Amino acid sequence: MACRGVRLYVITGSIKTMNLVKILDSSVGQKIVAGATGLALVGFLLVHMGGNLQIFAGADALNQYAVLLKSSAAILWTARLGLLSLILLHIAMTVRQSVRNRRQRNQRYAKTSFRRTTRASRSMMLTGIVVLAFVIFHLLHFTGGLILPGAYQQKDAEGRHHVYAMVVDGFSNPLIVLVYVVGMLGMSIHLKHAISSALQTLGLAKEGHESALRKASPLIAAVIIAGFLVVPISVATGLVTDETSGGEGSTAGVVPDERPISSEETNTAVAARIKRDIRR
Repeated sequence: MACRGVRLYVITGSIKTMNLVKILDSSVGQKIVAGATGLALVGFLLVHMGGNLQIFAGADALNQYAVLLKSSAAILWTARLGLLSLILLHIAMTVRQSVRNRRQRNQRYAKTSFRRTTRASRSMMLTGIVVLAFVIFHLLHFTGGLILPGAYQQKDAEGRHHVYAMVVDGFSNPLIVLVYVVGMLGMSIHLKHAISSALQTLGLAKEGHESALRKASPLIAAVIIAGFLVVPISVATGLVTDETSGGEGSTAGVVPDERPISSEETNTAVAARIKRDIRR
């Protein structure tokens, strides 16, 4: 009886797996998964944007927020792996849709509609590549500390990772600001189409409200992009500096990391400081 139960469980699991594979292999299934993962990533962007805006509350607020995010390694890495899974699944589904669309180009039905869809799909693929390249750069910059490593290794007066100083030093470099502006422009174009498309695919847009949805999607995209761009632009224009974090409880002072720092890393940090001082 036990063996029979195990066999039944295995067979049931296999059927469910086969059904899932069929769903993911279908055009509708791919659109649903791409839409769902896309909206989940939009939700992450909103949360991430809120965290970034902590910079306007001063160094102490932003540095403490960073400490809070890293307070549990298990939660942090679970969130990171979950986010990575969403990104990979979203990319896989959109690429498969693009391949399917290319194969259907020579079909005779709905030529006008198909041309419109193909143009939108092409735009989504191109901007998606721009966004992916930007995300990789962003991770290397602020998460990995491989770009401007001297700025990444700073600590505040309380021994915390000086995220505030890292951000100010990073965005004092015009080339880095340019990369972020280009990345955000690509993301705005991507989101403009993606949000409305995802809501329609998942059936979250009520019938007759398509026009309002098309107008709301660019607005939502604009809010997200403005929320991300306001930080580098504020630093680049001098509205946010190390000095703007002053006041009671300020941790604007920088304490060097205790471990030895290479001359290359030191020169990078000094160069960033000099550039910022010149602009003042």
